[in-house]
Amino acid sequence: MKTITKKQKPIVTTSRRFAATLLAGILLFTTTAASSVPVAELVFTDPNLAACVNNTAATYNWTDSSQFTSLTCNAMGITDAGGIEALTNLQTLQLQDNQLTMLDVSPFTNLATLYVYNNQLTSLTGVAGLTSLTSLYAYNNALTTLDVTGASGLVHLRVMNNALTTVGSTAGMPNLVTLFVNDNQITTLDVSG
Repeated sequence: MKTITKKQKPIVTTSRRFAATLLAGILLFTTTAASSVPVAELVFTDPNLAACVNNTAATYNWTDSSQFTSLTCNAMGITDAGGIEALTNLQTLQLQDNQLTMLDVSPFTNLATLYVYNNQLTSLTGVAGLTSLTSLYAYNNALTTLDVTGASGLVHLRVMNNALTTVGSTAGMPNLVTLFVNDNQITTLDVSG
């Protein structure tokens, strides 16, 4: 049996450290690579959304999903936003005057402007907690619920002409200047804070 002196490190411990370091490096590379996709490899459910994304990329010479900080696809007959979640760096998203019925904006943690008015939205999720969001225009849709709780940066919230019964709490939104919730079914609204 071999005796290990104080100056020698056990081979098993060194191997485990190496394996752990290697695994951490692989995970970091995978996470970084997964958040950045070549534009040519992006897949969208709706061909009109795909065309808009590709045209935007060509206009700005963007080759990678991480380069998209703004996307404007208005009045293009878009019915499905599937695939848009790959554009995680979006700060401005304009999809007004389409036929969208649902949209999840939770992948867009830096989103500041969201214009989705004049669609057929019955579901708009992921807004709660978007602290960078300053403008949300989701009027003229079919939303029954919307949670803006924790969207502390909101300055403009326009959600009139829906079927909303609640928008969550607007408490903790010190910069809120515009609040339009008329033509909904809201009976109480917390504007404290």
